[in-house]
Amino acid sequence: MTATLVALMVDRGLISWDTTMASMFPELLADMQPAYRAVTVEQQLAHVSGMPFEPRTPEHVTDARASDPAGRRYEYTKAALRDTPVCPPGSRHVYSGGPVIVVSYLERLLGVPYEQLMADLVFKPLGMHAGFGSMSAQHRVDGPWEHAEAGGVLASVNPDPKFAHQARSPVGRNVHSSIVGMARFAAMHLDGAKGRSTFLTAVAAACVRCSV
Repeated sequence: MTATLVALMVDRGLISWDTTMASMFPELLADMQPAYRAVTVEQQLAHVSGMPFEPRTPEHVTDARASDPAGRRYEYTKAALRDTPVCPPGSRHVYSGGPVIVVSYLERLLGVPYEQLMADLVFKPLGMHAGFGSMSAQHRVDGPWEHAEAGGVLASVNPDPKFAHQARSPVGRNVHSSIVGMARFAAMHLDGAKGRSTFLTAVAAACVRCSV
């Protein structure tokens, strides 16, 4: 879903698939690993940036450095760009937080948090019943609950409103959608594959498919 939001920004001329980390975060160049400077938006979304699965700095540490999700994503970005690559950029697929980094740039560029961008530009226009956090109210079974495994046993997790907005939302950590909403999202991309989407340009739709 994050790649779809980025594609909309490409269509609007606010970013390109070839935009590099060096041009997105010039203020971080002093601490940025040289190998990451030429890494592009497309490489980040396709998880071929060479970055490790997650920064060496624990998430609870970067989260504590900011008071809101956008600030936490920027702290995550700073930590990730400092880390040593696990492989040369573009050489192989390593799942990482690349989408978080791209989103952090867009949030700072537009002054709007990711969750609001997704709601205004993706969910609402497509008529999706979707959002972030649990679909159920706390202490109530009025929607699906998450489950966690411990010792080979699955246990339900009571919904907690504080998890509605997380630094790693752009990699799908806590997004939810109704089945109908997901069908509408899929239908839009199927139309894009056939060159008849009115939501994304043909080029942007093709790039989304390549990036994911």
